[in-house]
Amino acid sequence: MRSNSSADYHLPPSSFFPLQSQLLLLQRRAQQQQQQQQQQQAQQQQQLQQQKQQFSLFNILLFFPVSSLLFLSLLTAAAATTTREAVPDRNSSYKQQQQKQQQQQQQQQQQQRNISF
Repeated sequence: MRSNSSADYHLPPSSFFPLQSQLLLLQRRAQQQQQQQQQQQAQQQQQLQQQKQQFSLFNILLFFPVSSLLFLSLLTAAAATTTREAVPDRNSSYKQQQQKQQQQQQQQQQQQRNISF
Protein backbone atom coordinates (compact mmCIF):
# COMPACT_ATOMS: atom_id res chain seq x y z
CA MET A 1 0.00 0.00 0.00
CA ARG A 2 1.01 3.43 -0.65
CA SER A 3 1.21 5.96 2.08
CA ASN A 4 0.73 9.57 1.17
CA SER A 5 2.31 11.10 4.22
CA SER A 6 4.00 14.52 4.29
CA ALA A 7 7.35 12.90 5.11
CA ASP A 8 7.51 11.39 1.65
CA TYR A 9 7.23 14.78 0.02
CA HIS A 10 9.84 16.63 2.06
CA LEU A 11 11.03 19.66 0.07
CA PRO A 12 13.37 22.46 1.09
CA PRO A 13 11.62 25.62 2.31
CA SER A 14 12.82 27.71 -0.63
CA SER A 15 10.85 25.58 -3.08
CA PHE A 16 7.59 26.62 -1.39
CA PHE A 17 8.10 30.23 -2.46
CA PRO A 18 6.72 30.98 -5.83
CA LEU A 19 9.12 32.17 -8.45
CA GLN A 20 7.64 35.67 -8.44
CA SER A 21 8.41 36.26 -4.79
CA GLN A 22 12.03 35.19 -5.35
CA LEU A 23 12.24 37.61 -8.23
CA LEU A 24 10.87 40.40 -6.04
CA LEU A 25 13.46 39.64 -3.35
CA LEU A 26 16.25 39.77 -5.91
CA GLN A 27 14.94 43.07 -7.27
CA ARG A 28 14.79 44.57 -3.78
CA ARG A 29 18.33 43.48 -3.06
CA ALA A 30 19.52 44.97 -6.35
CA GLN A 31 17.71 48.25 -5.58
CA GLN A 32 19.21 48.38 -2.11
CA GLN A 33 22.70 47.79 -3.49
CA GLN A 34 22.13 50.43 -6.14
CA GLN A 35 20.94 52.94 -3.54
CA GLN A 36 23.96 52.21 -1.36
CA GLN A 37 26.29 52.72 -4.30
CA GLN A 38 24.57 55.99 -5.20
CA GLN A 39 24.84 57.20 -1.60
CA GLN A 40 28.53 56.30 -1.50
CA GLN A 41 29.15 58.11 -4.78
CA ALA A 42 27.31 61.18 -3.51
CA GLN A 43 29.36 61.16 -0.31
CA GLN A 44 32.58 60.83 -2.29
CA GLN A 45 31.61 63.71 -4.56
CA GLN A 46 30.71 65.84 -1.55
CA GLN A 47 34.07 65.06 0.08
CA LEU A 48 35.86 65.89 -3.15
CA GLN A 49 34.03 69.24 -3.38
CA GLN A 50 34.97 70.05 0.22
CA GLN A 51 38.59 69.19 -0.46
CA LYS A 52 38.59 71.43 -3.55
CA GLN A 53 37.08 74.30 -1.58
CA GLN A 54 39.59 73.86 1.23
CA PHE A 55 42.45 73.71 -1.26
CA SER A 56 41.33 76.86 -3.08
CA LEU A 57 40.90 78.69 0.23
CA PHE A 58 44.36 77.55 1.25
CA ASN A 59 45.78 78.81 -2.05
CA ILE A 60 44.11 82.18 -1.60
CA LEU A 61 45.36 82.53 1.95
CA LEU A 62 48.84 81.53 0.85
CA PHE A 63 48.86 83.70 -2.27
CA PHE A 64 48.05 87.03 -0.61
CA PRO A 65 50.86 87.10 1.97
CA VAL A 66 53.41 85.86 -0.53
CA SER A 67 52.33 88.34 -3.19
CA SER A 68 52.21 91.21 -0.70
CA LEU A 69 55.70 90.34 0.56
CA LEU A 70 56.97 90.23 -2.99
CA PHE A 71 55.33 93.57 -3.73
CA LEU A 72 56.80 95.14 -0.59
CA SER A 73 60.28 93.84 -1.39
CA LEU A 74 60.02 95.26 -4.90
CA LEU A 75 58.84 98.56 -3.48
CA THR A 76 61.69 98.79 -1.01
CA ALA A 77 64.21 97.84 -3.68
CA ALA A 78 62.85 100.53 -5.99
CA ALA A 79 62.83 103.07 -3.19
CA ALA A 80 66.39 102.20 -2.27
CA THR A 81 67.62 102.69 -5.82
CA THR A 82 65.83 106.04 -6.21
CA THR A 83 67.14 107.37 -2.90
CA ARG A 84 70.69 106.35 -3.84
CA GLU A 85 70.42 108.24 -7.08
CA ALA A 86 68.74 111.28 -5.56
CA VAL A 87 70.92 111.67 -2.47
CA PRO A 88 74.69 111.60 -2.99
CA ASP A 89 76.80 109.36 -0.89
CA ARG A 90 77.83 110.89 2.43
CA ASN A 91 81.43 109.90 1.94
CA SER A 92 81.62 111.55 -1.45
CA SER A 93 80.12 114.81 -0.15
CA TYR A 94 82.58 114.75 2.77
CA LYS A 95 85.47 114.26 0.34
CA GLN A 96 84.21 117.10 -1.82
CA GLN A 97 84.09 119.39 1.20
CA GLN A 98 87.63 118.42 2.19
CA GLN A 99 88.88 119.08 -1.32
CA LYS A 100 87.23 122.51 -1.35
CA GLN A 101 88.75 123.37 2.00
CA GLN A 102 92.20 122.27 0.81
CA GLN A 103 91.85 124.32 -2.34
CA GLN A 104 90.79 127.35 -0.32
CA GLN A 105 93.73 126.89 2.02
CA GLN A 106 96.14 126.56 -0.88
CA GLN A 107 94.71 129.68 -2.49
CA GLN A 108 95.04 131.59 0.77
CA GLN A 109 98.61 130.42 1.20
CA GLN A 110 99.48 131.48 -2.33
CA GLN A 111 97.87 134.85 -1.80
CA GLN A 112 99.86 135.32 1.39
CA ARG A 113 103.06 134.37 -0.44
CA ASN A 114 102.25 136.75 -3.22
CA ILE A 115 101.62 139.51 -0.75
CA SER A 116 104.83 138.85 1.13
CA PHE A 117 106.95 139.20 -2.04
